[in-house]
Amino acid sequence: MCGASRKRIPLIFLAVSMSFPAHAQLVENGDFEASIISAAVPSGWAADGGNPAVPAAYTGDPAVPPSSGVWAVDLGPSGVDSQNGGRIFQIIFVNTPGTYRFSFDYTNEFSNGASLADFFWSLAGLVEDGKTLLDIGGGYQTFERTYSVVSTGNITITFGDVIGGGGLDAVVDNVSFAAVPLPTPISMLAIAFVGLLGAGRRSTYAN
Repeated sequence: MCGASRKRIPLIFLAVSMSFPAHAQLVENGDFEASIISAAVPSGWAADGGNPAVPAAYTGDPAVPPSSGVWAVDLGPSGVDSQNGGRIFQIIFVNTPGTYRFSFDYTNEFSNGASLADFFWSLAGLVEDGKTLLDIGGGYQTFERTYSVVSTGNITITFGDVIGGGGLDAVVDNVSFAAVPLPTPISMLAIAFVGLLGAGRRSTYAN
């Protein structure tokens, strides 16, 4: 009987894993891999400001390394920290209330690994949040924050260059704003059944 129970457990876990819905990714071209022209604003995004250049996506540029794939965005592409100050942004629409996770990867330009970078991010509209990140660099880090969204509406995601802070500009990749899936009633029942099965097995062994 115990052997038969052990054989059923993988099938139950498979049913549980399949019952979770896929993440609802709301950011278009968040990994920038759909970009076509290097040194241009990536598709799905818009840029504002910047002197002499606006933030842009790059591929094959050693100063703008991707976190994954082959594309990343340089927030200050002139390479002069006393210039730029541009922003890149995208407006997303949340059509279902729930829990959402906002995340992105970031580092400094690699043209001089010893110089650090400053930049800011913000969420505006349905979710209001933001932060300036100072003295970043030396390899990619991941920023992640979770929000409870109680209604539908727009959110503007913005990344911006900070002038004159660090010696280099920041590089951003893998921007995501995605729903955190919740267990379905069926999956919750399966999880409970696995727990009861485990408890039963422990009771059998105890006897």
